Amino acid sequence: MSAKPFAATFPPEIRDEIIDRVLDTGSTKSCTLVCHDWLPRARRNLFRNFTFPPNAQFEPRPEDLSEYKEKLELLAEDMTSSSLSPPYSRIVRILTLRLPTLIYPKNFAFNTLISQLPFTNLQSLDFSSRTLHSTSLLHLLEKNPLESLALRSHISSDHLLRLLSRIAAGQPSLQSLELHIIPRPSSPDPTNTWDSPFDASSTPLSLHPPRLQSLSVTTFIFPTVVHRETWVEPFFTMPEHFFDLSSLCCLTLKTHVPQRYPIILQQCGPAVTHFTLTSFYHIFFGPNLAPSFSHLTKLVDLTLTGISEEKFSDTVAVLNGILSIVIQRLEHLSLEFRTPRQLRSYPELFGNNCLCEIDNLLDGFLQTGQTGRASLKKLSLKIPTDYNMDEADIRTYLSTTNASGGLFLEVSLY
Repeated sequence: MSAKPFAATFPPEIRDEIIDRVLDTGSTKSCTLVCHDWLPRARRNLFRNFTFPPNAQFEPRPEDLSEYKEKLELLAEDMTSSSLSPPYSRIVRILTLRLPTLIYPKNFAFNTLISQLPFTNLQSLDFSSRTLHSTSLLHLLEKNPLESLALRSHISSDHLLRLLSRIAAGQPSLQSLELHIIPRPSSPDPTNTWDSPFDASSTPLSLHPPRLQSLSVTTFIFPTVVHRETWVEPFFTMPEHFFDLSSLCCLTLKTHVPQRYPIILQQCGPAVTHFTLTSFYHIFFGPNLAPSFSHLTKLVDLTLTGISEEKFSDTVAVLNGILSIVIQRLEHLSLEFRTPRQLRSYPELFGNNCLCEIDNLLDGFLQTGQTGRASLKKLSLKIPTDYNMDEADIRTYLSTTNASGGLFLEVSLY
């Protein structure tokens, strides 16, 4: 049977669905060899997701910088000169780009290569660079109708706020924003306008700012470097200069700005259904943390990560305050423990001091009927293997929760 009649036997919508489902597996390549009619759509799937460099999870070594720069230049040149139709610059929709870690301000010429990349149809960009050349990044962004953006960089608070304001002004379709930022001190260098003190009056004002549905802000804060309680506040309190957060469904924050949670959650909490707090650690707790949850009137999924066995009574007290507010509507609670600091951890201590406390806490809500109509349906526990416990051991310490017919217990080890 020839390829042409073979293709004609498939309705177009069935053929397209087959290609879309196999995505970039070897089957797609086989399909294009069987029937050339399938090639254009298969190519769109093969190159829809592009990562540079291919092993982006590994940071290039310092001696690889020149080689990395050469490959980036060749990539831009090859994409520009390609005669394929549609061009690769429009086929790629999801781009992951990792610049080497050891790029400092004196290497800004390296960063400017980013603006020369010919991508024009990106839907999602995951960009990582130790030193952020914002002008070049904005030049790349303005050519693409982004819906999702993830940024990883060392950047000052003023620089970040100014950059986010510019991104909001130029990306009306953006729905998801993910920030992994290590703030550094603002530089007094008068030639660097990005690091000058942030002034909202000098930033673009939008009557219809982009409406975010998902926001993740994960920062590494050093109190001597930046005022950890205030640096994020303008982003949440001035939506006309940044993003509309009134429809935010998924929110991820780090538990290091408890004094500002009433402000943050008041601004974006009413629509949030899924909330994640990273580094849920006793040194970050504050009196405003638990009461802030009163603004999360639609919360159904709560995830707490980085939980430590140290001073776990403090953790249970805060968790009790949080659950007292949200338990009536919460459907899923996920607790992720951090790897213990001690080289050797005793499972009995962890079981008695932590797992039993969780079991007693949840049992208290169940027995007193505070769960209302049993809205809490699932408890997920993620526990490091360093605690030397298997799933059966863990369930033993959670006997009451495990025996509850209305609450599903999920245990995973990592």
